[in-house]
Amino acid sequence: MMSMRLMNMQGRAFFKASAKRNLSPLTSLSVADRPTSRRPAQVRFQSSTIDQVNDDTSPFNLMREHMQSMKLNQSMEPVPYTDSIPVTPVNDDDVRSPLHHKKVTVVGCGQVGMAIGYAILNQTICGTIALIDMNEEKLIGEAKDLQQGSGFHENVRIVASTNMEVSAHSDLVIVTAGVAQKPGESRLSLVERNAKIMQHLIPSILAHSPNATICIVSNPCDIMTAVAAKVAGPTLPAGRLFGSGTCLDSSRLQSLLAKTLDIDAQSVTGYVVGEHGDTSVALWSSVRVGGVPMLQPGQAPSDLHRAMHREVVDSAGDVIRRKGYTNW
Repeated sequence: MMSMRLMNMQGRAFFKASAKRNLSPLTSLSVADRPTSRRPAQVRFQSSTIDQVNDDTSPFNLMREHMQSMKLNQSMEPVPYTDSIPVTPVNDDDVRSPLHHKKVTVVGCGQVGMAIGYAILNQTICGTIALIDMNEEKLIGEAKDLQQGSGFHENVRIVASTNMEVSAHSDLVIVTAGVAQKPGESRLSLVERNAKIMQHLIPSILAHSPNATICIVSNPCDIMTAVAAKVAGPTLPAGRLFGSGTCLDSSRLQSLLAKTLDIDAQSVTGYVVGEHGDTSVALWSSVRVGGVPMLQPGQAPSDLHRAMHREVVDSAGDVIRRKGYTNW
């Protein structure tokens, strides 16, 4: 504080002394430091700037050329969506490669397959999604539709083909291929047709991705999982091939209970086990609402509980009757 006051006093004394001698404060500067005109500093600066602009070897121009070069090297002209665009190959085989990342393949791009692909894309759980389907025109359209929305999700490479080679080196293969269930049709009526598809797909999947985990979603889910496991043979490690099972049944039960109680479905836990569909079994002893058991130990489920499970079983048929398929 004292130093600031001292500086102010010295400054006032300097200007007073200059005023008594009718001199500008700049008079105290040495002759060499005095400006030669009223705006010499600005003129010299402008002149220097003009000289630098006209001089190709000046640091100013060299930096500008460098920035322009960087802009050209790191940008490209917009290109249309076409198969002729060169794509840098991703080395999915070499785990040491900086381009190595997780790869998920979806076999069968119907309503269920595309819903799975869309969910994976939004959760960003892999770096590459490979789509495989027999209907080439629809497949290309689905792939382009997802690719053109890449501005709204993380960087995920989307590839599609009717050839199983595109699935090479997958970490996870999800099989949804098969004949879809029609209104009024039982899942078990699809066994023979979808079993033949599974016998064709599993050897090809293992040939291109021998270390992949395989998830079976095709209906009837549990029987198709058993068929796929038999086709894969005993050399496939336990747990590497599994079905989606009654995950959807459990979710339907939880959502129905939450709607009945007017609470968030995340506050309800409970499991449906057995075979996916008509013969599933609801484990009412596992049901918790906010962590509190719905039934006391030894308490049998009532007719209301059984009616709720029946609604869970019939819900798929109701959705199929209304919109033609279930996919979410």
